[in-house]
Amino acid sequence: VYVQDRSSGPSRTSLGTSELFHTVTWEDGRLLGLEVFDWGHPPPNPGGALRDRYRASSWDTVRQHPTLLDAARTYGVVPFRLSKQAASAPPMTFHFVQSTSADSLDPEQQRAIESVFYHHPNARVNVYLMDKEEVDPMRERLAPFGESGYDVRVRHYDLERHCLNRFKEESEEAKQMAHDFLANLHIFSTGSEWMGHFTDLARVCILYYKGGVYLDTDILLLKPFDDSYRNVIGIMKRRRPRDLDVNCAVMKFDVGNKFVRSCIADFISHYSNKTMKCWTCGGPATVTRAWRRLNFSNTTDVTVLEPQAFYPIYWSVAREVMWSKPLSDPNVSRIAKDIERSSVTLHFWRHISDHRKGDPEDSLAMTLLRKYCVFCNRKLF
Repeated sequence: VYVQDRSSGPSRTSLGTSELFHTVTWEDGRLLGLEVFDWGHPPPNPGGALRDRYRASSWDTVRQHPTLLDAARTYGVVPFRLSKQAASAPPMTFHFVQSTSADSLDPEQQRAIESVFYHHPNARVNVYLMDKEEVDPMRERLAPFGESGYDVRVRHYDLERHCLNRFKEESEEAKQMAHDFLANLHIFSTGSEWMGHFTDLARVCILYYKGGVYLDTDILLLKPFDDSYRNVIGIMKRRRPRDLDVNCAVMKFDVGNKFVRSCIADFISHYSNKTMKCWTCGGPATVTRAWRRLNFSNTTDVTVLEPQAFYPIYWSVAREVMWSKPLSDPNVSRIAKDIERSSVTLHFWRHISDHRKGDPEDSLAMTLLRKYCVFCNRKLF
């Protein structure tokens, strides 16, 4: 039990730790706050998920010493177990797809994974890789998560085996579409945009056959994905009521969802020698066409949310708003308040907008990246 003296306020020595204890306040010779506390059968301390994150940060520092890491693994010190509070949280499944090497996984992308466990400590996170040879290096790169008690699984994703061969069995039409796509896959995979398009197709396949939440690796989770978000996707930009772009960097769908199935069919039937050279002709174009066929109407199979939910900052202004100005800038401050109130995720648009030397340390991006951490000891840049 943590006791604080209201007359003097919180102690500097307890800053950041009082959330780990049941708290009472000493005021005028009385203890306030535990009047109905069950001393015979005390409940677990609050802040279990916070304690797990503190431990993860400490362990991430300790494991930098090879001798200590080897000893901890040898004698079963790791993996740690999550606190009962964290372990009893509703389990959710999140998916990431990485088309590049383990070495290219930068601090922002790792923080994206951390942000999931910040809000959902009991989640299962699947990281799918395009290159089979990168599975073991990626597992080693993400090993601190597992050692700290978090459930991260790294897998190779084979489009033919894991998706298209299964899709063939759905109908004669699906069989023909999958057959035609696979017949040209050796050509498509040489396209300049194939790595991005691979992730576009893989993500809808994964959600169709496994369900759960898909996030791009430059998406920061700002709030828990609770049950009110079911079969959802988001608009990236709305110019007029029916002139809009739907994006697929954030999606949550049930297994076997009909809208997601239509996205798979649309992707493989429209893909050609022309689209293989066009960056936006994969996922965003696919999901936008799929919703247009529904006359831009929400159904039980899909709810399309306004930009503020998943993409509160458009890519063309992301560099200026997120990185180059401090949080104290009036416009940035206003946007930050809107995000805190209404947004579930923030897209960093990693390939367009990134951190650069000279950017303020108190930018919107840096502030949020520092906040939603598990390995808070790590230097981002």
